[in-house]
Amino acid sequence: MLIYPKFIGYGKNIKYQEKLLKYQKAGIVILCDIVEDDCSLTLENLSDRFFNATNIRIIKKTVARYLKEYNYSFEKIKFIPERRIIASTIKETHDYVIKYLEYSLSNRFILFFDETGI
Repeated sequence: MLIYPKFIGYGKNIKYQEKLLKYQKAGIVILCDIVEDDCSLTLENLSDRFFNATNIRIIKKTVARYLKEYNYSFEKIKFIPERRIIASTIKETHDYVIKYLEYSLSNRFILFFDETGI
């Protein structure tokens, strides 16, 4: 939260701004705890959980702003499946290489088809 220059000369406004900033930081911590417990919640659900935890109602824009200050985003992570090296796959690869070498040594033509659709 920014403190604008027009508040500089007024002691009450500066104290109010500092108090407000302290409560906002506490709200961010509470909201981050809620997100860490369940990161699949929507902004509306986060707002409801925040209300249940603090008895303070905040709107979705405030939740989004707090999460932005926390550097949290709702982008989904795509997991790349691990290459599985299991006995059956190793055996199939071994058999394929043996057959390929037999055909290539016998001077036969080998035609490869791409069936992936790309």
